[in-house]
Amino acid sequence: MKSFNLLFTLVCSFFYLDNAKAQVACRANVIVDIGLTCEITLPVDSIGVRLNPAYNYTLSRSNFSCYDVGRTYIVVLEQRDRRTGVIVNTCFSNVSIVSTSIPNPCINPTVYCRSEITVYLNEEGYVILRPEMISLLSIPDNPYYIYSVSPNILDCGNIGNNSVRMIITSACFPENYCIMNVVVRDTHRFRPTCYTIDTDGMRFFPANLDQVPVLPGSIISYLSHLRFPYNGQINGAAEFRLLLSRDKVPDPNDLLVSKQVINLKTKTILSGKFILPNNLSPGTYYLIGDLFSKNPKIRFSFKTVIQRIQIGKGGNIKELEERLETKQESQHDLQIYPNPFNENLNIIQSGTGKEISKIEMYNIIGVRIANLDISQSSFDMSQLPSGTYLIRVEFKDGRQAVQKIVKQP
Repeated sequence: MKSFNLLFTLVCSFFYLDNAKAQVACRANVIVDIGLTCEITLPVDSIGVRLNPAYNYTLSRSNFSCYDVGRTYIVVLEQRDRRTGVIVNTCFSNVSIVSTSIPNPCINPTVYCRSEITVYLNEEGYVILRPEMISLLSIPDNPYYIYSVSPNILDCGNIGNNSVRMIITSACFPENYCIMNVVVRDTHRFRPTCYTIDTDGMRFFPANLDQVPVLPGSIISYLSHLRFPYNGQINGAAEFRLLLSRDKVPDPNDLLVSKQVINLKTKTILSGKFILPNNLSPGTYYLIGDLFSKNPKIRFSFKTVIQRIQIGKGGNIKELEERLETKQESQHDLQIYPNPFNENLNIIQSGTGKEISKIEMYNIIGVRIANLDISQSSFDMSQLPSGTYLIRVEFKDGRQAVQKIVKQP
């Protein structure tokens, strides 16, 4: 009987100790400030108090976003056995989501357009639409909102009524827009004739300017074919201007990167090149191109070119070469030609006894853009944007060779 009482006492003691270890406590009320982010993930210790590391802890809900600001939720803290994953205890907190940052990315912007406005062509035959002209409400000074108008440039081909959309893109909410009517008028003395000029689109080289960063000092080429939807060319001259802008709206602060006068009677190809300034800061820019008449009695309806371009951080190709040239192998063991090249590039091993294990290609900012097939010796590079690249060849003995190559426009 004494043995039974002792065993019962021991079992009860172990049960009491285990139950004491499994106790869990939660804060009654928790206020979460989402800050400058669009969403936040709560750690378990923001809810639980003095958590026991012998257990695992999970929350019934841990992710919150701007959509939850101003609301309160009951969040359950679950204490789990590390070995089995079974819940052994729970507690809960009232979690309130707030956003107190200024400016605040969690304020969902409202958008209201005016019902109609009337605008007038300027001396060069176009008008620029800005958000403050379209919006019924004042435009807030909040860097988390981007306002744009589409189309934002109207010309002689738009005289009369036009449906225009104002778009708001915010950091934490989906794109929103409103639509209004814009009446375009021409009050110039000559009542100029309006010619419509179409294109097949404007192509830039290097391609993918909006995806692959280009460096300050890079050469950018452009090409477009002009089309006239009537018989014969225009007997007159036009000036093409290409601006580099921080936004999609041309203004006096934009940089004129290319300008040329073309005779529309004899020329239907618009092409040129320019060099990006060396002092450009990294970031997103826009190339804005348009045609302007040299004759005040003639106007052109030309769809304005807007091309986004990513400017990367300037680097030194020599530094990249030095970074890659560890254990440099003699360049005489490789033949990489032609250099410069246009479409095809040949990589031939001229030495003996050193098998190639890897061929890599890097762009000028040090990003690996391709692994080339070592079983080939000739490579089709016709789709590669023009510019400077590095070819890195690694041999099976661990040594490598690096050579700079240039793709011509």
